[in-house]
Amino acid sequence: MDQQAMSGQIETSTARPQRTDGRGDETDTPRNLSQTERAISIAAGAVLGSFALGRGGFRGLTLGALAAGLLHRGVTGHCYCYEALGLNSAGSQTAERPPATAVPAQQGCKVEQSIVIQRSPEYLFRFWRDLHNLPKVMHHLKSVNQSGDNRSHWVAEGVLGTEVEWDAEIINEREN
Repeated sequence: MDQQAMSGQIETSTARPQRTDGRGDETDTPRNLSQTERAISIAAGAVLGSFALGRGGFRGLTLGALAAGLLHRGVTGHCYCYEALGLNSAGSQTAERPPATAVPAQQGCKVEQSIVIQRSPEYLFRFWRDLHNLPKVMHHLKSVNQSGDNRSHWVAEGVLGTEVEWDAEIINEREN
């Protein structure tokens, strides 16, 4: 019988699956921070850590804990807040999402559609510029009242039937 089994000692191993990030080092969690964010986290953690060393008591301990969190974030390239929110800035230059995409971190969908309007650009500009027409094409708007050449008061239907109101001013206008 084996010596380990006779002494009652059993060695167990709970190996967690490891992911590699392409650099040869292994990490337990996938990277979700860009290189820039990692560098900023490390720099901020180092600065905050140096301030923490100069302070004593609770403030120094608090600053030290924040510094440690920033350093961990920067060194591992993983942010637990990003993970909870479903964000990932590590792979922003992938073939799936070109760099000119306006919606970051793969949080949206792209919808393309075109329609042909059989009107002149001048007519369409006048229609669009008459703010009373906007509730006809934007169904969430209840009303838009002009209170001068460039000022208007808007009322829209908000979440759960609430009403949202605001005042707006046109500050730059170019026809066509």
